[in-house]
Amino acid sequence: MLSIHKIRGAPDEERVSPIDDLVIAKICRNIAIIADIKGYNNDSIKMNEQCLIFKLKALPHQHEEILISQLQCASAYEAVGDYHLASQFYEKAYLTSKSLNGD
Repeated sequence: MLSIHKIRGAPDEERVSPIDDLVIAKICRNIAIIADIKGYNNDSIKMNEQCLIFKLKALPHQHEEILISQLQCASAYEAVGDYHLASQFYEKAYLTSKSLNGD
């Protein structure tokens, strides 16, 4: 599996801009989609989580893109039958949705 540090290509000392983090998040999501299609569920989970992590670095935590990634992580865990972790991500998504809607 491709390492995120190799995707970044930057030493740890260098700062990565929010735009870079969003580009990396998109790459992670694309890898997750391919892994899902190929049936590599664990890689799909890992890449969906990495996507969320990079979005959390670049965006406010109450952002629609964060909500989408939380739902994608939940769905990935649900696909492998890990309903406990899936429910945790669904709960986070629910709270994010409430914040976005002003509830």
